[in-house]
Amino acid sequence: MTAELADLFSEAANVLRRNGRYRGAYFEAAPTCGVGIQLAPCESRVCLAGALSIAMTGEPVPPVDDGPERRKFDEVANRLADLIGTRSSSRQDPVMRLATWNDVPDRTTRNVIDALEDAAKKVAA
Repeated sequence: MTAELADLFSEAANVLRRNGRYRGAYFEAAPTCGVGIQLAPCESRVCLAGALSIAMTGEPVPPVDDGPERRKFDEVANRLADLIGTRSSSRQDPVMRLATWNDVPDRTTRNVIDALEDAAKKVAA
């Protein structure tokens, strides 16, 4: 699973590069691309959890049920939270662990991308 994790973290970094970063929700609702065309949620600016969700499922909101896809997302999100040093309890909701870290006011998009890339390198080593 380490190669798969590295690929997921790298793809989440690419999602942030393509879409841009958002705070406060999984994705920016109803943005336009500048010529009046509304973007799909998977094309919108996303938070760290939203980028990871797109990398895993193609959608910025992780599965809401407690099925195998959601359990896998939570497992991967917890692993990422541990790797980037969120300073939150592993008993906290995985999305909240990532959201709290992502939404720090002075954290930049570059910081988030760097953290994803560093996490990918750590699990690939």
